[in-house]
Amino acid sequence: MRLTNDYNQAELIERGLFVVLMQDEGWTIADGPGTRILALDELESAGYHLPVRFERYEDAAAAIRSGPPEWFSTQPDSPWVRHCLSVGARYHPDYEAPSGPSNLSSKSG
Repeated sequence: MRLTNDYNQAELIERGLFVVLMQDEGWTIADGPGTRILALDELESAGYHLPVRFERYEDAAAAIRSGPPEWFSTQPDSPWVRHCLSVGARYHPDYEAPSGPSNLSSKSG
């Protein structure tokens, strides 16, 4: 079951990136606070998350702080996904973005 960007919690860490708590209680990294926190007219900035799962908030926050300089991308082969896997996250297919142009994220690293 794919999990959406309706996050239970989101906290801005740095570089415009958030640690977010998914519906299954796993942590990941997103380039926006998700749909639950924003007003309807702000949904464009909801962002989307990486297809990786951290067990602890602290690990996801540390991954943001030590992240690569490349643009943030939710693509499975992106430098951000590879970085997260190298620091202890697990690839999580349920966190993959549905295909389509509305979910292509790119923010400066």
